[in-house]
Amino acid sequence: MSKITFGVPRSGFGSGARGAALLLLFLLLAASAGGQQLDTIFFDKFPPGDTGWDLLNDSLTVMQLVDGGLVIDQQLNKAAASWAPTLLEPQRDFVIECVLENTGGSEDAMFGLVWGLKDADNSWYFLISGQGNYLVAKSSPDSLLKLARGTSEGVAKGGAKNRLTVSRHADSVTCSVNGAAVATVPFDSVFGTGVGPMVVDSARVIVREVGVFQPAIPAPPVPSDWMTIMHEDFGTNARGWSERDNDSVYLSLRDGRYIFELKVPSISWNTHAEADINSAYDFDISAVIDKVGGVDNNGYGIAWGHDSEGNGFKFLVSGDGHYKVAGPDTTFMKWTASPFIHRGNARNKLSIRRTGETISFYVNDRFLNRMPFLPFVGQGLGFDLDSNIRIEATSLIVKQPLHRIGRVHQ
Repeated sequence: MSKITFGVPRSGFGSGARGAALLLLFLLLAASAGGQQLDTIFFDKFPPGDTGWDLLNDSLTVMQLVDGGLVIDQQLNKAAASWAPTLLEPQRDFVIECVLENTGGSEDAMFGLVWGLKDADNSWYFLISGQGNYLVAKSSPDSLLKLARGTSEGVAKGGAKNRLTVSRHADSVTCSVNGAAVATVPFDSVFGTGVGPMVVDSARVIVREVGVFQPAIPAPPVPSDWMTIMHEDFGTNARGWSERDNDSVYLSLRDGRYIFELKVPSISWNTHAEADINSAYDFDISAVIDKVGGVDNNGYGIAWGHDSEGNGFKFLVSGDGHYKVAGPDTTFMKWTASPFIHRGNARNKLSIRRTGETISFYVNDRFLNRMPFLPFVGQGLGFDLDSNIRIEATSLIVKQPLHRIGRVHQ
């Protein structure tokens, strides 16, 4: 994540009036650009302790976390923005949203969304003002191209809240305020994948949520020439899964289920068996897990690539509809909302697919996210659980190409 103080005078963006106020409520999109269901590519609502955004506090610009929002307080007639790189795939349609509210500042301030950003000189903008003015612009090192400008009755005025949406479909982009389209402009390409809030001139805004969404990608079928390396249905304990019952943890294999409960607070625990996965080749790992009790704001899921000390990777979901991917002392994907996770005490299918140098994550056969593949720490494969949750795993399956070279498996 980065912050940028742009050396662009307000006059370069056109006249504005007192900054508008932007909507607090963001509706997680389970419906559509063009009627398609959308996947969450990036989503942040600035919880306490969020470290994903650069913060700043000097005599000219303040960027800080306050009461579940990112405050940007700009003191000069220039532009200030904080942005995050995302996993936006620019060749596909997308929806970008920013929810913010104005809490003071100059009568001439404009503010809103910077997107498609590569750096301070290459980006797109969608800005509004409190008097209902809007501007859609595209900046490059040599010019600022104003694509659309005008006034809209859809802008909530006088310190109210607004939601700005940029929706790309094919070769055009539609910009909306509070669900009402204000401009549609031609689209050719983005400069980069950076997205974030922006303030032009002296103003103070609180950014409540930023999200990037793209049409859902179903999990591709496992290739027909892949073989099953491991198919655990927990009918017997031939793989030697840990079983125990004490004050901290309950582990039991019973009636075709591997039951796992972590009883103590503020810790996580993983349990695994040796798996014959040759990590030099592509692979697919899938697990069906029933959450049957406990809190909804902690995680459960697959642990893979683990050594005997429990060091490795984990892909977790939570009962309140979020997912997370982490590794040894590292969080690769912090908790992110997804409409495809079954909430509460429910069944979820988690899948991990390596393809080349990329590893992708799916829940209930819907794509969530991807990242570069990283070498395994060990050969352990199993389950990871946060505190005060009870789960029952019913299957754990691994498949790899037929031409893989690995140890002989049973």
